[in-house]
Amino acid sequence: MWGFAFFAVKTMSGRPSSLFKIINGMRYFGVGTKVTRSIYKFPETYWLITRVVLSRDQDHGKVFGRLVWRGRAKESETKIAGPLKKEWSLVSHPNYGVFSAQNEQLQNLLPSQK
Repeated sequence: MWGFAFFAVKTMSGRPSSLFKIINGMRYFGVGTKVTRSIYKFPETYWLITRVVLSRDQDHGKVFGRLVWRGRAKESETKIAGPLKKEWSLVSHPNYGVFSAQNEQLQNLLPSQK
């Protein structure tokens, strides 16, 4: 019991962890959440999670999202590579009081195109 509470605090504290451990337990399994890898050294570089397909144990699966690289969003949804690597951290999550994981609301979370 205490180990699980410590694990949850450790994961949400910003320390790098696997992507599945970060999104597991979130509403919509993290859809609408912004995550980044520790190897991304540029500001305003993160993934916006758009779709999650989990395995039965919820520690594996596929995560899809839109990459925002240096403040510019990519056009299409792609599969996020390396979700099991222990280098992911949470950037932000949407206000779940008004968020419903619809495509038009995900567009509002992306930066405006210049």
